[in-house]
Amino acid sequence: MKQFLTLTVWWAVPVIWLPVVVWCISMSVSMGCSFPEIVSLVALGIFIWTFIEYCLHRFLFHMKTKSYWGNTAHYLIHGYHHKHPMDHLRLVFPPALTAIMCFPLWNLAKVIATPSTAPALFGGGLLGYVMYDLTHYYLHHANPTIPVTKSLKKSHLNHHFRIQDKGYGVTSSLWDIVFDSIMQQEKLQRAASRAEEAEKRKLDKEMEKRGKGKLALKSIVAEIDLQLVEGALGAPLITLFAEKGITYRVISNPIKSSIVWTMTTLPEDVSQKIPYVLLVYEAEEFCNLVANERLLENVSRVREQYPSYTVCYLTNKLISYVEKREKKDYNVGKSNGWNRPPIDEVLAKLTTHYDRVHSRHCIDGPEVAAHVVGLTSSLASCHFRKKSSWLSVKAEGVVASMDSVDKHLIKKSPWLKALIAIPKVQPRYAVAVGKKYPTMKSLLKVYMDPNKSEQEKELLLKDLKLEGLTGKDTNLGIVGSKRIYRVLMSRAGELKTDEVASQIYSPHDLD
Repeated sequence: MKQFLTLTVWWAVPVIWLPVVVWCISMSVSMGCSFPEIVSLVALGIFIWTFIEYCLHRFLFHMKTKSYWGNTAHYLIHGYHHKHPMDHLRLVFPPALTAIMCFPLWNLAKVIATPSTAPALFGGGLLGYVMYDLTHYYLHHANPTIPVTKSLKKSHLNHHFRIQDKGYGVTSSLWDIVFDSIMQQEKLQRAASRAEEAEKRKLDKEMEKRGKGKLALKSIVAEIDLQLVEGALGAPLITLFAEKGITYRVISNPIKSSIVWTMTTLPEDVSQKIPYVLLVYEAEEFCNLVANERLLENVSRVREQYPSYTVCYLTNKLISYVEKREKKDYNVGKSNGWNRPPIDEVLAKLTTHYDRVHSRHCIDGPEVAAHVVGLTSSLASCHFRKKSSWLSVKAEGVVASMDSVDKHLIKKSPWLKALIAIPKVQPRYAVAVGKKYPTMKSLLKVYMDPNKSEQEKELLLKDLKLEGLTGKDTNLGIVGSKRIYRVLMSRAGELKTDEVASQIYSPHDLD
């Protein structure tokens, strides 16, 4: 209820209060005031209002509060506006608050003016208030072109975003000059410098997060075809996008009922197309495509428009629709019955006749929305995901044993994980190799040295010292050295690492 009383559309101010202004002025006219007197009284009322506006803004709206109710009242009256300065429903005075404010102002007019001039003076003050609220809304939502309004907007935005204890005047800077609360150029420059530094730090941090994929969903934009939004699936789809905070645009795509995606990268905000297109069809529309033998033609048209894209046909309620039509429980006005289209055969052709073309079926609108949002999240993550290499594949799923003293090192190093992925290579073996050869490249460089013999390469690691758990000084050994060499230098995947012990060397196996 308290928030409801603070929400007001801008046009309510002139609609409600301008008739009151006219009525007040007409009262003074009926009491014998001349036209020059009316003009002077109205101008004086506007002037007085500029002072009241300044005092209200500085001493009431920006007063320091400590109690719960004081903080709540301050937040509702003005704090919310500073937190959300572009909220169009919190930019003008609510009529109820204005009506309360009118009582002391009317009494003030009666004190300082005669009975015949008080209404016109009050009407001028009320007109000043209307001008204030409309100017305030204008400064937030318009782009002024004349110097006066451009200066007012600059001062007011500086008050909002840079120095909040200066620039209290909205319709005029007169009282800021009188009471020395005008924006000073030096302070503005320092505030601007701090704002630029803060913005740069924020941008750098966001770029770092995007580089790690943490803000992937903030970087992706779904471009949804207008026809899809206007259909039955539009509402649940747009609602879920909004709930998840995913950016979307409603446009006219070249292919009807389609969704495509773009990624925005910092700092240039360059848009990059994601090679994936989703076509969403209601069951009846999809069945008509199949029945009229137009689906494969549709696929060809989509591939012409998006030649390197993955194409997915997403249907809604297809299975239940077909079952109802087959049972004749679903009547669409046809009296000759209904023949099931060759849906299974056509969908099989999508898989066998086309590369990167597949289909997905959903049971209702919410499942369609959930699938599209999930797909958007996956596409965003894939954009930042590192490409798989032999090293990362071999190291996938490797877990260091709990008794490994260097477990934290192994968890952070794909190279050590790859070594542990070699059968019978213990974590301490991997750590010993990693200390001597910190990267795979450094070890392979020695293995591929043409000046070294095969035997030298196989025995390269045998004398590496291991950090034993019992304090006993041990080496990696011949078998361990040969095992690592044979696997890393293997030309094919058929090598059985247990066969390394069958060579002519006398193994010193630590397993």
